[in-house]
Amino acid sequence: MYAEFEGQQWNTPIATVFPFGQAIPLLVANPNGFIHAFWTDEQNQLFHSFVPADQFSDPTSWYGVIQLAESAVDFDIALITRAGYILLTSARWILQNFLLAFIIVSQPMVD
Repeated sequence: MYAEFEGQQWNTPIATVFPFGQAIPLLVANPNGFIHAFWTDEQNQLFHSFVPADQFSDPTSWYGVIQLAESAVDFDIALITRAGYILLTSARWILQNFLLAFIIVSQPMVD
């Protein structure tokens, strides 16, 4: 479901199919006018997709889904640069008892 706040009230929600499905994504806006979504699935695979901010509610405007990691225990945004790069920290189990943190850099989209 998607709804927008219009001045003093929310408009009527509409059913929309986002690339992240039923997952609850981490949404981040960069200074280049894009909204990025990061989420994990049931197998803890980490995914990314993005859309121009003014086209968020249009499922056909989202860019393709990219798998960023096969096993992500947790993730968060570390930094968004002025140039629009998103630095994402993620963690995963190695050898069943060692947690490894790494950073994924998302390239900014420029028209």
